[in-house]
Amino acid sequence: MSDSSRRMYELAFPRPAVDDQGEGPVLVVALQGYADAGNSIRISNSHLLQALENATIASFTMDELIDYRARRPATTLKDNQVVDVESLELTLRVVKDLSNRPFLLLSGVEPDFRWDAFTDAVSGFVDNYGVSSVLFLYGAAMNVPHTRPLVVSAHGNAPELWANAISLDAQMTIPGSAQLTLEHALMQQGTPVCGFTAHVPHYLGAGDYPAAALGLLTAVSESGDLDLPLKVLQQDASRAQEQINRELGDHVELTPIISQLEQAFDDEVSRRKNQAEIARAEENIPTADELGDLAESFLASVDIDDVSFPPPPEDSDEDTRE
Repeated sequence: MSDSSRRMYELAFPRPAVDDQGEGPVLVVALQGYADAGNSIRISNSHLLQALENATIASFTMDELIDYRARRPATTLKDNQVVDVESLELTLRVVKDLSNRPFLLLSGVEPDFRWDAFTDAVSGFVDNYGVSSVLFLYGAAMNVPHTRPLVVSAHGNAPELWANAISLDAQMTIPGSAQLTLEHALMQQGTPVCGFTAHVPHYLGAGDYPAAALGLLTAVSESGDLDLPLKVLQQDASRAQEQINRELGDHVELTPIISQLEQAFDDEVSRRKNQAEIARAEENIPTADELGDLAESFLASVDIDDVSFPPPPEDSDEDTRE
C-alpha cells in the first residue's frame, strides 16, 4: 500500500450516535506533547474519560502521525522479558456530561507528521457533526507563583466563549504545533474557536499540577455550558497545594524568588483592575451625539414666552458724547 493511500483514521463500527438535539456539539481539543505544563492536558483527558460515559468515534493511525524516536513509548521489562509497551493513542470520542449532554473530545498524543492532512481530517469531523464551537486546551509554564489564584487566559475569534478567562492583548511569536495549525484553519473557515491556556508556575511545570487541569475544565464547563465533574479535581488540587507548600517551605532559598513573582503578579492584577475601572468610567461619558440630543431635548422643553431676559445696559455719558 502506498503512503498516500494509507488511511488517516479508522472509524468505529457501529459508530456511536451524537444526539445533540440539533444544537451542534462542542468539540474539546486536548492534545498532549506541545503545551502540557504540569501535565494539565493529560490530567484533564484522564479525568474526563474516567468520570464520564464515552465511546470512540475514530482512532487515528499512529504510524502515520508519530515519530517514535522522538516520543518513545515507555517499555517495561520483568524477569528478563518485555512485558508491556505503552500504547500511544489519538482518538475522537463522544462524551456525555453529568446532564447527559454529548460533546466531542479529541485527545491523546499530538501528531509529529502530516499536520495539514490531520487538520483536514478533523475539519471534516467538525463539518459532519455540525460542531457549534471548538475549545482548545493548553498548559504553559509561566512566571507566576503557586501562592496566587491560577490564571487561565483565552484567545480566539469568539470572545463570547472566553467565560471568566483573561485575554493577553499582545503580539507574540511562538513555536507552531499541530493543534495551533488546526485552530488557525478552523478560524479561517469561520468556526467559533476559543483556546484556553492554564498558567502553570514554571518551577512546577515538570510534575503533576492538578490545579491547572481544574482551571481548564472549569473554563470548558462555563464556556461550553457543560456539566462536568470537578469535585475530585478540586480535592486533588487542594492536596497538591498542601504538599507543594510543605516541600517548598523546606527550601528557604526559593523564598525571595517566589516573593518577586508574587509582587509582579499583584502589580499586574492592580494594573488590570485600574484599566477596567477606566474603561467603565469611559463607557459612562456621553458622546458628542448624545450631548447634542440632550441639548435639543432641553431646548425643545423650554417655553420661550416664559423666559425673561435682562434689560440691555444703559449707555454711559461718555458713550453719549461720542
